[in-house]
Amino acid sequence: MKGQPPTLVRPAFTSLCWEEPFRVFFPAGLLLGVIGVLLWPMFLLGFTQTYPAIAHARLMIEGMMTCFIFGFLGTAGPRVMSVPHFTRAEVLRALLLIIAASFAHLAAFYTLGDSFFLAALLLFALSLGRRFVRREDSPPPNFALVGLGILNGIAGTALIIWSEATNFAPAFYRIGSSFLNLGFVLLPLLGVAPFFLRRLLDLPTEEATESHHGAKLALALAVGLTIDASFVLELFSANTAIAWLRCACAIVWLALTLPLRGSNLLATYLRMGLAAIVAALGLMAVLPAYRISALHVIFIGGFSVAIFSVATRVVLGHSGRLALLRQRRWLLWAVLALLVLAMISRFSADFVPMRNEHLIGAAACWLVAALVWGRWYYRAEQE
Repeated sequence: MKGQPPTLVRPAFTSLCWEEPFRVFFPAGLLLGVIGVLLWPMFLLGFTQTYPAIAHARLMIEGMMTCFIFGFLGTAGPRVMSVPHFTRAEVLRALLLIIAASFAHLAAFYTLGDSFFLAALLLFALSLGRRFVRREDSPPPNFALVGLGILNGIAGTALIIWSEATNFAPAFYRIGSSFLNLGFVLLPLLGVAPFFLRRLLDLPTEEATESHHGAKLALALAVGLTIDASFVLELFSANTAIAWLRCACAIVWLALTLPLRGSNLLATYLRMGLAAIVAALGLMAVLPAYRISALHVIFIGGFSVAIFSVATRVVLGHSGRLALLRQRRWLLWAVLALLVLAMISRFSADFVPMRNEHLIGAAACWLVAALVWGRWYYRAEQE
């Protein structure tokens, strides 16, 4: 009718999934994370008999974390480079390979699962690489850490597959495990955090001269390669200076690149996640015998908190519902509190007699946090 504003027609959800792949990867990642965490209480309570350590680690890294990384990069990457979005075939191919890898790990076919995952990584990297070559705009120089993180995942998985398939060179398995379980997620988070924190705080994008751009790129590569070198050096020496070097690299990078002014809920989330990562890297130096405990501090208090903060902003920004952040702040604070409790319970489990009870408690807190966030995500998409 005349005089009425035109009705905005939202594209079909399936079309949005290819243009904004987070819409399929985030829910899939959350589901795989829930399954991966459930493996421990199911085993400890006697419902399953297979020791879940490997399957748990693979589902959390190759399943959950990868889905959130692919969802963010598949959505933001083409926009940052001003190139066409991912195609339906590219999104479905990556998603199905990750799901196939997860099922293989659940069935204890670990080499097969790692092979599916390696294929997903290679194809995703190829999709981004083709767009990078045709880019009209260049991503920020700190995104070099994102690329290096993906290379960590590829190299780490390939080393693990080789070691598993040949029963040879266990040292390569250890290097591969460090690249995959730590470098693959740590480096992209370090690379994205400065860029994303400015978005969370509505700060203007940094304007850089060519020389400044080159210096920042060199710094990013130096930090990433030094962290990678520390994984290799640990094979030849138990000197805690190597772990301290890795921690110092993260501290220096964040101190030089993160904006210091401004604060809001999601910025606090992200900063707390980064602080937990730095603290856990320090714990690996202080308590080298408790490396697994420190890795869980990184994963629960660091990776999980940071991922949920980034994912929340992505969902709200692309759905045009940033107002929901003010309306349901208590839900996100509840998620953060539960993740902190899960981190404390899992870390302390290795220092107390009631270890199994602490493991179950940590799993329960993480699961409730994930389900609360998942419920919030569903409502944000539906409203």
